[in-house]
Amino acid sequence: MHWHQDVTFCEDANTTLDKKAAQNQNIIRKWSLSILKTIERMKPGLSMKKNDL
Repeated sequence: MHWHQDVTFCEDANTTLDKKAAQNQNIIRKWSLSILKTIERMKPGLSMKKNDL
């Protein structure tokens, strides 16, 4: 799961210093990743990679 979080959300580049804020961000990222995985199962043609514009 960590690899997916790092690739999708660039988690390793996060510099949040507040411990509670970092925990909240981690929860939101895991929740978002589970939604993305559910959508990917429903529509297998979609990629989970983040598009850089």
